Amino acid sequence: MDDQKPIQICIFVNERYSDTLLDSYVNDNTISDINLDVRKYKAGMYASLEWAIPTMIGLYFIKPYLDGFIKELAKDHYTGLKNWIKKIANDAKKIKITTVSSDGSIHKLEENNQSRAFSISTVTNDDHELKFLFDDNLSIEQWNTCIDKIITLLDEHFTNGKDDQLTLEIKKDNLESSIYGKINTSTLEWEFLDIKKVIQNKMEQQQNRKE
Repeated sequence: MDDQKPIQICIFVNERYSDTLLDSYVNDNTISDINLDVRKYKAGMYASLEWAIPTMIGLYFIKPYLDGFIKELAKDHYTGLKNWIKKIANDAKKIKITTVSSDGSIHKLEENNQSRAFSISTVTNDDHELKFLFDDNLSIEQWNTCIDKIITLLDEHFTNGKDDQLTLEIKKDNLESSIYGKINTSTLEWEFLDIKKVIQNKMEQQQNRKE
């Protein structure tokens, strides 16, 4: 890490994650122009919405980096960045994570297919927290397609910020401060929800099961 240069991407990683893999990401020459920061967290119990729980490894793009890299960095930077993200996603896709409930029992929430191994987060130009989730039922090739679309979405958002897809969807649905990007598994397009919509969807799923 270059102490004279602002942090651009943070890697939030569970302390149990492979140090060998983590070192390969930090020392990857394809993103040598990016200043990384690695922050490890301890495994534990979380009393929160499951989508808000930290994934095994998550990439967090610092907002000033997104404000600047569109204007200042060469286009080949995008290719290196996407390949680097896909390398991490590919490793994370192989990880199987089991959810343990507060009573110690092991379970899997059927309605939640979002990966607990990998995610990408940032802040929008209007300071909404944004977390992209990846559906475990999709293939790594489909994940890669969606990673390409994330870079395009963020490129347009921080270049335009007025009538780009992300801005329009936030305004259309009046999304609140914490937003989740979820892949439409039929179209492989990103859809955006806030906490109230996530809770509403869960309640509808529970009601449907009762019926």
